[in-house]
Amino acid sequence: MLWARTVTFDSVSPGDRLPIVIKWETEEAIRRSNAADDGAEEADDGLEEGEEFLNPEVIRRYAEELLLRAFPPESVEDPARRLELEVTGNVASTDTVSLSGFVAGKREEDGRGMVECELVVEKQGADLAVEVIGTGVAVVPMRV
Repeated sequence: MLWARTVTFDSVSPGDRLPIVIKWETEEAIRRSNAADDGAEEADDGLEEGEEFLNPEVIRRYAEELLLRAFPPESVEDPARRLELEVTGNVASTDTVSLSGFVAGKREEDGRGMVECELVVEKQGADLAVEVIGTGVAVVPMRV
């Protein structure tokens, strides 16, 4: 499993697993996240109509957290980094969200190492059923 403190371009191999990020959502967390994404300073007391699900942008931030756990911060924050994430399902309060991924490949480009990763977002609801609600691709530049 990759770990940001020890990973180098030479140590990365296709098939390496990225750390897993797990988040448990509550009504309060969803309200806070949705309010922050709307630019509000404080969340309302209750969820508004149409805001009962976590904003997909929050899931994108979770994917960035996953990359930060796997790769050095300077690589994840590099402008050449690419993250494409398609969220196809909703996350409600009491859902548990997990993000995982693996290294799909690596290559050298313009004197830099580029690590290609595939990401998966799953949720587990109150009924304990697990559902894939998103997939993505990330390309992380690293020093060679």
